[in-house]
Amino acid sequence: MDLQIRGAHLYDRTRRWVTRTNGKKLFVEKPIPPVEDVELADIDLSNPFLYRQGRWQSYYERLRNEAPVHFQPNSAFGPFWSVTRHEDIIAVDKNHEVFSAEPMIVIGAPPRFLD
Repeated sequence: MDLQIRGAHLYDRTRRWVTRTNGKKLFVEKPIPPVEDVELADIDLSNPFLYRQGRWQSYYERLRNEAPVHFQPNSAFGPFWSVTRHEDIIAVDKNHEVFSAEPMIVIGAPPRFLD
């Protein structure tokens, strides 16, 4: 366990060093447009302002209807898949050998490791 804790601390220090912004903001808030004005490929559920501005529900609804398994290659957090329909989420959850995010997937800064 001691080796895992030291590894987690090393990972956290390295991640902070690699992703440092030198005082620049990673995100600048802009108004989120109505979902019908956005290309399907440009929908990014990792945008924190989507939630703060209360636009998230219409974005999820559009993905459920048009692209229930959606790939976003250009997120600030790196590329990721969004699975938005309940039955698809259950299928993914039950088949972790096929659908895996190993070694980990994190949207946003992870919590400090065992500090």
